[in-house]
Amino acid sequence: MIDMNLLEEKEDYDIAYDSGLTTARGYYAILKKEQPDVVDDYDIIYVDWLNCEADIRDNARLLIEIIDWVNSKKIESRSEKHNVVLGESMGGLVARYALRTMELEGHPHETIAYISHDSPHLGAHIPLGALYGIQSLLLFYYNGGKPADILKIVLEANSAGDILRKYLYSTSAKQMLVNHVNSSGVINNTVHDQWQKELGHIGFPVGDPGGCITNLAIVNGGIIDPPVIRHYATIDGHVYTSGLTDVLSGFVSMLCGRYFNVDMGKWDWLPGKTTIECHVEMNPYFKYNSKVFVFNITYKKNILWMKRTKEMVLFSEIRYSPASGLMYDGFLGSTKGYDPERNFKGGKYNLLLGGYYHNVNLYNKHFMFIPTVSALCFGYGTSGLSSDDYCRVFNSASLKPLVDIPFHGVLLGSGASEHISVLDGMYNWIRERVAITIDGPSSPMSGDKYILNECPYPVVWSSSAPSVLSIDSTTGTVTVHGTGAVTITAEYIAYGQKYSMSKSVMAGFPELYLTAYFDYEKGYVAEVKCRSDEGELEKFIKSGCISYEWGLKQGDESIKWTTSSSAIYETGVSRWGASTTVYIRLKATNGTKGKTYNKMIIGGGNSYYVTPKYFVVNKSGELYSYDPKSGYPCLISQENFPLKICYTMYTHVTPNYTLPRRIVVNDEYECHWTDLPQPDTSLWMSFTICSENELYDLLERMKPNGDMEQFVFWISAYDNEDKLVYLIPIHLVYRPELTGDDFMPDDLPW
Repeated sequence: MIDMNLLEEKEDYDIAYDSGLTTARGYYAILKKEQPDVVDDYDIIYVDWLNCEADIRDNARLLIEIIDWVNSKKIESRSEKHNVVLGESMGGLVARYALRTMELEGHPHETIAYISHDSPHLGAHIPLGALYGIQSLLLFYYNGGKPADILKIVLEANSAGDILRKYLYSTSAKQMLVNHVNSSGVINNTVHDQWQKELGHIGFPVGDPGGCITNLAIVNGGIIDPPVIRHYATIDGHVYTSGLTDVLSGFVSMLCGRYFNVDMGKWDWLPGKTTIECHVEMNPYFKYNSKVFVFNITYKKNILWMKRTKEMVLFSEIRYSPASGLMYDGFLGSTKGYDPERNFKGGKYNLLLGGYYHNVNLYNKHFMFIPTVSALCFGYGTSGLSSDDYCRVFNSASLKPLVDIPFHGVLLGSGASEHISVLDGMYNWIRERVAITIDGPSSPMSGDKYILNECPYPVVWSSSAPSVLSIDSTTGTVTVHGTGAVTITAEYIAYGQKYSMSKSVMAGFPELYLTAYFDYEKGYVAEVKCRSDEGELEKFIKSGCISYEWGLKQGDESIKWTTSSSAIYETGVSRWGASTTVYIRLKATNGTKGKTYNKMIIGGGNSYYVTPKYFVVNKSGELYSYDPKSGYPCLISQENFPLKICYTMYTHVTPNYTLPRRIVVNDEYECHWTDLPQPDTSLWMSFTICSENELYDLLERMKPNGDMEQFVFWISAYDNEDKLVYLIPIHLVYRPELTGDDFMPDDLPW
């Protein structure tokens, strides 16, 4: 991560290159030249990836941390400004995934604009001929034996082999490439398909709840030069003998033959020129089952000085295009180019004992890299596109924001240009779009009004749910008809192109209800739930647009209110407290409060009575319980393990008290209550905790055979929502010498 504003101060900043958009210094230089006020007015953070071949999701997680860091610095400086995130190429995917992930997790990103600069939302393209070529060259490089030694000398000089291997088979390459050739030389698009499915599922950033975000696309694609008809490139080269070595070619041929494991028999010993030839073709994919890559190395031996030649193929690789699928080479998009005069030089070199020759022919200086439909995410990436879609000529007037594409605005070049190159007027276009924002409440009430700041053009307003919230198309005034999350959209036309912006709001306040349960460590715990879309409410809560207000009233005291973002409230009230009621309501940032809901969590008495709570068993397996009449242990039946539970409905308990509907004993024996008792009446239920056999099995686990002196059975009570509302322990105590004639020992729990 680089603070761009430090580049002028640190001239020795360690950056590999000094030009182009893919470096911090290059990007800064362009900004300084074309938009000096941007450098002066904005804090610019440039994020570069040391591990760009990693999974895009992993780098997105890193970006989330950077966004959090930026937001923390804004808090320290008391800045209320929002972020603008621009992602170039793969960076656009990283930014998109990061921002949307934060939204789905309820994690505010404070971003008002996401800008995708020629990003491969539907995938990137590298010609199959080149992919097969790289794979074949690497295969030859690592497994080609002696013939590959010549290639090794060239590649190892600059570690090209490892670099090609690293990036060709990287996770990010597999995710982005529409066709990926694996290390076995097979097209395998599994990772790409899975990534596209996930990317289509999460969608695009929609903004923090109560805020708005503008999604913009800059597209370098367009009409490109007519595609090549036959080759992208051909490479030819050979090494040959001459002069004295032709006369001594028998000896030379023998050495070459032994080195390359070639045996031409008697022809090796005859004088004549010896040649090793190489031919490579990288061809476009314009028809099915066509040759897209050819790689041959041939050993040739002239017989004496005649034209008659004997030859043998040392290495051969031919790759064909698929029998079906999209032929990306001829589609419209941005380009990736190269300078043949700078990067490739051919020539013939005659030496005393021989010579060598090589020639590189490039029939096109660029190839289509990012399809235009991919940079536009045409069709939202949720449905398959045809060849006709990839060949469409788009213009700003024909594209419908948020209909054809998931962007609020698009900047298209007049023709195809180099991938992530700067388009004319690009920065002015970005500044104008970013400056325009929707102003209005996050939780609107009838009569509230929305405006489009910094917009000099006529605005048309609309609502995603008019039955919940309607908005006047001209004035932006809203009328609330119901409750729920609604998207408000503003559309305007600038320079012949339609743009739109949207803001997510919560119309009114949704209906809530309270549940409560008892926790032995925390006391009574209340939980609020939404009767409509709970997930949408939670997003607004986490963004800070709406908050919970919890109230607690004990006895005749006044209600004590606290503000919280948590849907769970620990009251600190014990089971034996006075009559206590919990209250809940919603509060917007503008101070507006919603309806108050309440729930009595304790009525001043225990609604549950269990008997007995303790049992004692001796070494003979005799089971005892406490006889309240005699005050002594009494022997009970061994056929069952009896237990009685009483639930009493008290008059002072309000109807919305959490009532039990299901009793479970020791996670096995279960009873459902359908008819609850009337106020001030009790309902008794009898249970068998365990059978006689189960009791003896339990004895084996207790002393003296085991190490337990006590075993606990648990009685659990659940409400209609299967929420635990009561938990009661029942103890089985082991006393080996206890008999019916004994007095009750002092250490027994009863």
